[in-house]
Amino acid sequence: MFAKELIQFNLPTARPKTTIKNALQLMEKAHVHFLPIVENNQCVGMLSETALNAAANDQLKVEAFVQGGKLISITENEHFYEVFRLMLKHKLAILPANDTKGRYLGCILQDTLLKTFSEISSLQEPGSIIVLEIPIRSYHLSEIAQIVESHNAAIMSLYLHTLPDSAIIEVTLKLNVLEIHDVLGSFERYNYKIKAYFAENGLDQDFYRGRYDSLMQYLNV
Repeated sequence: MFAKELIQFNLPTARPKTTIKNALQLMEKAHVHFLPIVENNQCVGMLSETALNAAANDQLKVEAFVQGGKLISITENEHFYEVFRLMLKHKLAILPANDTKGRYLGCILQDTLLKTFSEISSLQEPGSIIVLEIPIRSYHLSEIAQIVESHNAAIMSLYLHTLPDSAIIEVTLKLNVLEIHDVLGSFERYNYKIKAYFAENGLDQDFYRGRYDSLMQYLNV
């Protein structure tokens, strides 16, 4: 998946001569908290609702919020992992996106990333999740897959996360079955440490966000 598939093309934009009052009205109408400043097909700044509300005079032009230096942005053909990395590194809730010629296309929102992460991880598909803790030297994907498949189940997605300051990795498996009692038993017989497991009804948005946050930490290298 590439950045262009995550872009919100219909977000409103402000111009440098737009007043703070009008910019806030645009935000309210679109139900957004951020607004890009666009001039000559270039995103030259990003407005936040908080900063605008703190302004003493709402008749001021938003050009006052345009800062010098290059604005952080992404090109449409970048992989979505690069989108994750940039937004984490710079603590962004919104990221401007350009075409290959540097022309502004739209923005990528953090909520879109969370939704996309849950989709590509098959988290929204029926099934269960098992979280294992394994020493890095003992990690063998073929063995894990064999254990799962021996119970007529399949791994829909797999995610690895190295625990800080340790030689342990956390392996998160999404399986295509709801009944995982026998699978868990086999992992125990093979001396795998089961950190957690979740049936379909136990999965919620907090779990998705936890997996997303872990991925963000992993990509921050």
